[in-house]
Amino acid sequence: STSFLPGICFLIGSWLFMKMFFMSEAITSAISDRICKHMNKDHADAVVFYAKTYGKQSAVESAEMISIDSQGMNLSAQVNGENLPVRVEFDHTLVDAKDAHTTLVEMLKTAH
Repeated sequence: STSFLPGICFLIGSWLFMKMFFMSEAITSAISDRICKHMNKDHADAVVFYAKTYGKQSAVESAEMISIDSQGMNLSAQVNGENLPVRVEFDHTLVDAKDAHTTLVEMLKTAH
C-alpha cells in the first residue's frame, strides 16, 4: 500500500537532516580556523579567561585563540605589552568539533 510512503519519506528526510545538522566533524585545520574565528569574534572574554586560568597567565590584558586541536589550544596572550604564546591542554582527547564546543563551555563552568 502507498499510504505508508509519505510517512517513510518523512522519517528518512528527518533522519538525513539530523545526520547532516549534528554531523560530527574531525578537528581539521579548517575546523580549527572556524572555531578560532568564532571564539575571537564572539567570545574574546572567554579566550582571556582560558589564558588566565588554564594558561596560568594572571596578567593577561587580551588574548587570541590561534589554533585548536584534539589535545589543546594555542593562544597568543598580551602580557605587559608583550605577546606570549600560551598552550592550554585539555583534560581528554577531543573526538570532534561538537566535543570541542562542549569542552570549551565546560572549562568556563568548571573554573567559576
